[in-house]
Amino acid sequence: MKFDSVNSLWVLWFVVATVGAVIVMACDFEEQNAILSEDAIATVVTELGYTNLDDIALDDGTYELEAVDAEGREVELEVDATTGEILGLEFEYEDDEEGDD
Repeated sequence: MKFDSVNSLWVLWFVVATVGAVIVMACDFEEQNAILSEDAIATVVTELGYTNLDDIALDDGTYELEAVDAEGREVELEVDATTGEILGLEFEYEDDEEGDD
């Protein structure tokens, strides 16, 4: 088989298309795993009805923050840093300091 310019063009096209596809997949992967900003997390959590957001901190792919829920209870939230999904919720109870004698 003779390797001519037509075959060269097909090989070149295949290489360019393959490299382009890999680059696109890498960009999509980066976008899918992009960490949301604290402002974006605050917006998501606020839209879910939480107020008085405080102590927002990123830790190992999740945001942890304190807030007040719709019923006025203080809660600690764990929020996925890439999706904004609430992964965990813990109610914060005030310690009874008078009973600690």
